[in-house]
Amino acid sequence: MRKLFVCLLSVPIIGKAQTINIPRDTSFTIDGTFIKEQKNFPFIRIANPPLSKSVSTGENIVYETIGSRQLHLDIFYPSVKNNG
Repeated sequence: MRKLFVCLLSVPIIGKAQTINIPRDTSFTIDGTFIKEQKNFPFIRIANPPLSKSVSTGENIVYETIGSRQLHLDIFYPSVKNNG
């Protein structure tokens, strides 16, 4: 009976040791904040101003992979290279 008790106590420890520890993403996102705030302010909208033609973008670029989770970013940079 004592051996069974010790075995049952070790199961959660063994299971936890085999998981990959990926930190929880608590970063700010416009979409996440919009969903939270829309409950209190149903009239709000996400601002989407037009970009200048002198700005190029790259969206949802994977910059890091942790385990099976991909981290993405959006990048904004000048369209024309300026030597000044």
